[in-house]
Amino acid sequence: MDLKLTMDKRSVYIEYEGPSHFTHSEREPFLSKKKKVEDKTGIEVINWPYWIQSCSSNVKAIFEKDIVGMGALWSTASHFGMFFSEDSADVIELLSKRFNAIDDNGFGYFYGPNTRDRNNPEHPIIQKIKNGKKDINLILPKGFKEANYWLPNELKK
Repeated sequence: MDLKLTMDKRSVYIEYEGPSHFTHSEREPFLSKKKKVEDKTGIEVINWPYWIQSCSSNVKAIFEKDIVGMGALWSTASHFGMFFSEDSADVIELLSKRFNAIDDNGFGYFYGPNTRDRNNPEHPIIQKIKNGKKDINLILPKGFKEANYWLPNELKK
């Protein structure tokens, strides 16, 4: 585990998951590692994926269920459509829900700009998709059910 956090006598382990944990299939599935550690230690393992901001709101969201966390993909080169797993949409939702980081409209805000009172730049991939230089499937995970749930407003139909 990368980190152990303790607050009010409650501890959790944090395992940071970079893009390679989702885009390369040769690594042990992180959810099975999570279960093994939890079974052995009795301490919850939080898989912190790279699309969840490293910020105090997300740390608070770990310990307080009513705190809204924040996601962001505006600075990455690895997108949801690049994930190897056929159930990528389910995995992304599972990990993001732990931080209460999914909006009522889904994941579109992750690409910026001006999301949740933050001034993020719009991810360059959005303009490339709008200009026909990149395929929209690059940002849609395998196994998704509703495209608009995953797309920023600029790309919704």
